[in-house]
Amino acid sequence: IMLSQAFGIHDLQLKGVSLRMPTMACSLIRTVCGIMASVTTDFTIAKWCFFAAGFCFFLCEVASVWLIFEHGIAKFRPHIHASVPENKTALNRLYFMRIVFYLSWCAFPILWVISPTGLCLIGEPVSGLAYLCADALCKNLYGAVQTNTVWQVLKGSWTPSKRTDEEAPSHADDISFVAANDRFSSHQQVLEVY
Repeated sequence: IMLSQAFGIHDLQLKGVSLRMPTMACSLIRTVCGIMASVTTDFTIAKWCFFAAGFCFFLCEVASVWLIFEHGIAKFRPHIHASVPENKTALNRLYFMRIVFYLSWCAFPILWVISPTGLCLIGEPVSGLAYLCADALCKNLYGAVQTNTVWQVLKGSWTPSKRTDEEAPSHADDISFVAANDRFSSHQQVLEVY
């Protein structure tokens, strides 16, 4: 969630107030509830109450991510033109990232329930491998696609390109990363002076 907001896909707001802190709180509470449910050794009501509470906060996070993606997709959908392939690529990647997010993150509560921490339907080696795969998808693949999209396809901003048919892509686009670094270093030098 934070990666999507930090990269600027969309910042959730309610009546002009950013919801970054509440979504971070949901994430933290979900994590604490998950840990408490995992360390509760017996099949007690406390274990499943912690799981249920964590799952409720997880659903809040899932809803937040849905809104982030919906706003991001809505930004690019009207700007799909044959002359601007970056917008179509970004839109397709937003759809792909949403699928990766939901498949990988929804795997965690399911795995918890069927693994030895929950109902013991699968063994530790299988659950460990399944957790590893879900973790690789939700963090590594998702982060790599998002980073590549924002820096390589969109040149540093989740803003749709509004290039017209007459404007052909120039080779100057290839050096925009260098120019951005030059601006950053000169901006950094100005900060050091003050």
